[in-house]
Amino acid sequence: MHVETATFWTSTAVTELINEVETIYTDAFESGDRSRAMKRLRVPPLEEKQSAMVTFRVGIFIGKLFHTSVTGSYVTFLLHTSTLIYNRISQI
Repeated sequence: MHVETATFWTSTAVTELINEVETIYTDAFESGDRSRAMKRLRVPPLEEKQSAMVTFRVGIFIGKLFHTSVTGSYVTFLLHTSTLIYNRISQI
């Protein structure tokens, strides 16, 4: 199913609902100033993309954080169990 033939795209009810919400918002919150209301209601442009370098750095950071967490947990486990074993042996 393509968007152009979908009910939510071809129906005028959605457009009417959007217009009604814009009108109510304009009257209630912006004292009838439609241009100010539209600035607040409209979604900002979504064309801004992250650079590949930002994505790469975030990936490296998360990878290092994961590795450090797993290694730290493993070392803590080894230290804890070795202490338990040492205490058990020294009691004998």
